[in-house]
Amino acid sequence: MKNPVTYAEFHAPNLAEAKVFYSAVFGWEFQQFDNEEYYVVPKGEDGAISCGFMQSQDGQPRTVCTVQVPSLEKAVEDVKKHGGTIVVEKFTVPGVGYAVYFTDPGGQIIGLYEPDENAA
Repeated sequence: MKNPVTYAEFHAPNLAEAKVFYSAVFGWEFQQFDNEEYYVVPKGEDGAISCGFMQSQDGQPRTVCTVQVPSLEKAVEDVKKHGGTIVVEKFTVPGVGYAVYFTDPGGQIIGLYEPDENAA
């Protein structure tokens, strides 16, 4: 698949409660990322995608899918050209890559990600 969904991020109104729930229901094991209040559930070996959990910034629950692209700059250009809006400008995920969040014309929030293990 060209430009696959490679990550799902859960924005939880109550992060502690969400971690307890998903651990109990699915047996997910949470790993803290880079001393932040951000937790990752690794994909394991079965071909699934990894997930991240964070406190919702606006108190609203949502799940954001992230699409891996070969060029973040080109993807941002295409998003804008076709009616999308960048809502979180490019940021660095140390040791992982670069990302942005955008909304499509219908208002759905989606992430874009360009891998770069040297990102700092």
